[in-house]
Amino acid sequence: GAEEKLIIALENFFFQSKTYIERLKSGQMSFGELVEKYDWEKEQFKEVM
Repeated sequence: GAEEKLIIALENFFFQSKTYIERLKSGQMSFGELVEKYDWEKEQFKEVM
């Protein structure tokens, strides 16, 4: 169902965002910026940072 798709989408997002966790911790970028850089349709980051 829709809920299952949402969970999978979130899992994909968090898996891919692991690369940027250090940047979040160091304050180089905010979580909001991270979310904005993610393409939820394609389920991938729009740009490699």
